[in-house]
Amino acid sequence: MQQPDYSTNPFGAPSTPPIEYLRIGFGKRFVAFFIDGLISLTVMLGIGLVLRAMDVTVGGPIQEQIDEVLELYNIFGIDSSVQDLVQSLMGGLILASLAVSVLFPLIEGLTGASPGKRILRIIVAHQDGKAGNVALYLKRYGIKNLSALLQVVSLLPALGIFEGIGSLASIVIFLGCFATLSTARLALHDLIAQTAVFDIQDVH
Repeated sequence: MQQPDYSTNPFGAPSTPPIEYLRIGFGKRFVAFFIDGLISLTVMLGIGLVLRAMDVTVGGPIQEQIDEVLELYNIFGIDSSVQDLVQSLMGGLILASLAVSVLFPLIEGLTGASPGKRILRIIVAHQDGKAGNVALYLKRYGIKNLSALLQVVSLLPALGIFEGIGSLASIVIFLGCFATLSTARLALHDLIAQTAVFDIQDVH
């Protein structure tokens, strides 16, 4: 949809576009998300392979997840050599995915822009376009990444109940991202944190 030209008004005086037109909508934010996904996946696989080489062992809920997968492999008669490979890989990959899911978004939580956003030259700010600060970025980080944070908490003894809550939170936040398709161009986590995403040059 073509945006109206707000450079001048009918009387020739400069006119300022509504703030909604300066906010970044779904398309560019999705591209940034895709770039971040590729970067975080590469980092996760790298850490996972390093942990496997270090022969790191896991237990508790993580081992239970691995056992559930191996049980399915048994049901479908998958070769034991494949199961041994999965056993050796999954522990490190699960640990790596938990670490990356919490720490990688923290880049945006501290600076206002993930690597993907930096590449596209967009940044988190207040909804009126005013530059944000670390307190604002961390508030948004906590809301947007609540699911990952709860997944980590659920690994602690007697706190497994948070795993289900984290799964529900991930669905809500995921669906809330499509709110950027609206004219306000705000995801659910933006609405809660009172943030928006702008081109860097539009932040003041």
